[in-house]
Amino acid sequence: MEDHTIRLASDYFKSSQYPRWLDRTLRVHVCNPVQGFPGRITEDNIVETLTIPVYSVTLTKESEYFQKLFGSGFREASGHVVDIYIAVKEKEAFQQILLLCTDASDISLTDVEELLTLWNLSDRLMFKRSCLYAVKTLTNTSLTWQQCIIIIEKSFQFCSNQCQTKKLVEKCTRTLIDHFQDLHFLKSRIEEDQVLLNELKALPLSALEALLSSDHLPVQREEVTFYGMVIWAQHNAATREEEQQLMTKMAVHIRFPFMKPEVLSTLTEICEMGDPVCQQFLVEALKYRAASDEMKEKYRSEAVGHSRFRWRIGYYKPIKVITLEHPRKQATVHMSVLLDDLEAMITDGVLEYESFNLSGNRFCFRIIQTSSPFVAKKRIGLEMLLKNNSFARIRCDIRVSMWSQVQMKFVNKFREFHTFEAENTVFSYPDLLSKDWKEYTQVMDCERKIYICVEFLISWMSK
Repeated sequence: MEDHTIRLASDYFKSSQYPRWLDRTLRVHVCNPVQGFPGRITEDNIVETLTIPVYSVTLTKESEYFQKLFGSGFREASGHVVDIYIAVKEKEAFQQILLLCTDASDISLTDVEELLTLWNLSDRLMFKRSCLYAVKTLTNTSLTWQQCIIIIEKSFQFCSNQCQTKKLVEKCTRTLIDHFQDLHFLKSRIEEDQVLLNELKALPLSALEALLSSDHLPVQREEVTFYGMVIWAQHNAATREEEQQLMTKMAVHIRFPFMKPEVLSTLTEICEMGDPVCQQFLVEALKYRAASDEMKEKYRSEAVGHSRFRWRIGYYKPIKVITLEHPRKQATVHMSVLLDDLEAMITDGVLEYESFNLSGNRFCFRIIQTSSPFVAKKRIGLEMLLKNNSFARIRCDIRVSMWSQVQMKFVNKFREFHTFEAENTVFSYPDLLSKDWKEYTQVMDCERKIYICVEFLISWMSK
């Protein structure tokens, strides 16, 4: 042990030939954590003690902890020996911290548990360099969703580099989203889905908040996230009052403005949402739903930094429908597609649009992205689903045009006739742009929109 201590001091400070630089001695007490309190360390549980000669100027430069310690009125400021208490599992991490203080090139930790220990100890002793090393390495390391939960929970306790920590938390949140997908299992009775449901209920509050607050959670309707929050709160609360407190704390992450008005009206009456904060969110959402486009834009601009006015990527997209019932059954559909939405689509992805009813028939539009295994290009197409409740055969005269605001011209037009002869029939036009859509993104600003106008004339045909 003594030989190792001498070698460590020599490697760390590169000063074996300058022993006069070593003006302090670290007396590192390696302890077993207190039983039942894994984060608590006391001098009563010391396993071994390491003696390491150090240079106080280097420690002061690298650590705010030692900077305050040596610059204070404590005995360590003038004394020669400094006592440090660490856990048994932190012994290796502490040695790595000392090596990292000199930009040691032989540090190559890859084990996630070791990196978490290094991060925890570095944050406690305020070593900036090793904190940043641990966070950056974790960001570039493959993580399981269970490890991501631990990291998210720890990230709210640590005071290390916030910018880099934010990137790590975003990565961990994406991993959680990949695991829980679109929360489709909330009402499922399938055994595999029940496993996911139990895992969701067991999430710590910090991990659930990270999941619910993410723009990338691919739920199609916001009601799903609210239901997930209720299930979690009911499972983790011992009393009705505690359940209300948990829901109030998490309500800021629910995007109430994108719920249906009838759902919002119902929520205002349930006791769990009776807190003034929750009521304020609900009233705000009802006003938003009833507001004009200009007022909605004002709401969003005044709520900078609040995610509750931002769309999640999985939402059904809104469409505007103009119907003319006489003398012919006719509807004009307007859809707008953000290029960001197209870029977010995975291979064979789908952008769902809200359906609407016309003369007892339900119409639903989808933007479909497809790619050929033989050609490295992605195509954007249109798919229309019609559920016929009244007639055996329906003929549609479909006209589709796409307008580019940036190029100030129609990028494509087409017209086709289609006859539906059965229920749940699908009309599909596979290629709206007639070229790879990325060729347009090179010209267009991603904040601009592509406008799709769908016009169709419906006539009923006898069998």
